[in-house]
Amino acid sequence: WLHNSFLTNSIVDANEDFVIQNGASKLMEGSDEVDLAFEGIELSLKTKKETRLLLDGSSRGRAKPGRMLCIMGPSGAGKSTLLHALAGRVKESSKLQLKGHRYINGHPVEGDCMLPAAFIEQEAVFFPHMTVRETLNFRVELKMGRQASKVARDDIVNQLLDQVGLEKSADTIVGDNKVRGISGGERKRLSIAVEMISSPSLVFLDEPTSGLDSTAAMTLVKTLRNL
Repeated sequence: WLHNSFLTNSIVDANEDFVIQNGASKLMEGSDEVDLAFEGIELSLKTKKETRLLLDGSSRGRAKPGRMLCIMGPSGAGKSTLLHALAGRVKESSKLQLKGHRYINGHPVEGDCMLPAAFIEQEAVFFPHMTVRETLNFRVELKMGRQASKVARDDIVNQLLDQVGLEKSADTIVGDNKVRGISGGERKRLSIAVEMISSPSLVFLDEPTSGLDSTAAMTLVKTLRNL
């Protein structure tokens, strides 16, 4: 499901950012479902010569539980900046001023308070010589520690592989620019799997389909819809 969000000179093009909702966990205290709404988000940067407006306050939107919100716009429109502001990843200072309103389940979120949500950057960093399965095992151990047995951790990894469609690539190394490994689309899905370990109620993705061909992009979007 897509819900409109308005940006300055917004157009439909291949550069998009997503806000995904997964109502399966209780990261947002007191509710299984999370409803995120925002309006008038304005971000300005003061320099010696002028005050530069990074976000002009015209954006508004709502991400409903169990749905996907797509923010579209041309390069430089402020899509990534808006995502960072919504997630609370923009810290105010004497030079950087943030205005506007964010609401979680109808309750206002103060200032630059960071939301308990997952944020998937456009370029994820992995150990290139580790396989997909080893990467997930490593991340599960980091996040769960000794709280779960090896059998339980393996079960979580298998569920994640199935959830993002990486079963066939589980024993392939991740690779990088110098080492051949999984495809770009598979790397994106691995990034999603890593963040799903903690079952977040809210997931921000910065241009998840950037650099992918149409087939890989469609596979990724289908994966996101099935989360």
